[in-house]
Amino acid sequence: MDLSALLKGIEENARRSGNPLGLKGVIGRWAKGLDLPGKGRYVIYSGGLYDLARYIKLSSRLLGVAESLKVGKAALRAGRLGSSLLKAAARGRGLEAAARGVVRALQKCGVDLAYAGDSYCGVLYYDLGLDELFEEQAKATARMLASSGASVVVALDPHTAYALRELYPKFIEWSMEVKHYVELLYELGYSPGVKAGGSVVLHDACYMARFLKLVEEPRWLLESLGYEVLEPECSRELTGCCGGPIEAVLPGLSREVAAERAVELALSDSVVVECPICWSALSEQAGKLKLKVAELGELLEAGA
Repeated sequence: MDLSALLKGIEENARRSGNPLGLKGVIGRWAKGLDLPGKGRYVIYSGGLYDLARYIKLSSRLLGVAESLKVGKAALRAGRLGSSLLKAAARGRGLEAAARGVVRALQKCGVDLAYAGDSYCGVLYYDLGLDELFEEQAKATARMLASSGASVVVALDPHTAYALRELYPKFIEWSMEVKHYVELLYELGYSPGVKAGGSVVLHDACYMARFLKLVEEPRWLLESLGYEVLEPECSRELTGCCGGPIEAVLPGLSREVAAERAVELALSDSVVVECPICWSALSEQAGKLKLKVAELGELLEAGA
């Protein structure tokens, strides 16, 4: 994979559309119809990954094809790689409903959520060493969230929560408290309207367990929803990688890592993940083993 071409393409996409895939008008779709106010103590922020999840899954597949065919630099620019196929992803399953499920669960706990708009949080730019681009995105996101008048940002995914809590203060002036929605539901003692049954295997996201230190909270939440939680051999702080973090650079290796992790998770036919990146990376490989992969927010949507 031509890393310099990939970095250039990601930067071009970001400056053109505000996200690394170069897709316009996608981020924020999950919130349509919720009619959340613009002001409040708590502001909900998706960081873009729930809207981008379906496109990330497909673009990773396309990058794998590009890698195997050794195509030119232009094809490595994610926003230009099979744009018609990226549009086709809109017809497949995404995670917008999962994000809405989180909102409904928080509202059930009495949280008055505001919504100031959405953007990509920029965490991939930081991971790839594009610090200037990350700082620009952080400043723009901070201005948007500050417009809500909120003192607490409720982040939907662990990558975004980590970026806001740990990285933004290193690059910009940042004073807002950041909570991942799972820890807020835990603190408020969430109880679902409908309880499920059966067992699920929980895949701990690296950012969730290692960086945010949220290990018991998602297990409590699943048990509150009525599930028995099964533990793979590599779990909690020692969780196995889903392969997602390297899919843009080494898509072939990413699929191999995801396939190995899927085998480890095959203790039940139902796997639960806590992160859109994990969902994108594991869905295809787990599907080959006839495993169903659900994102935690989807279960909240069903239990609301």
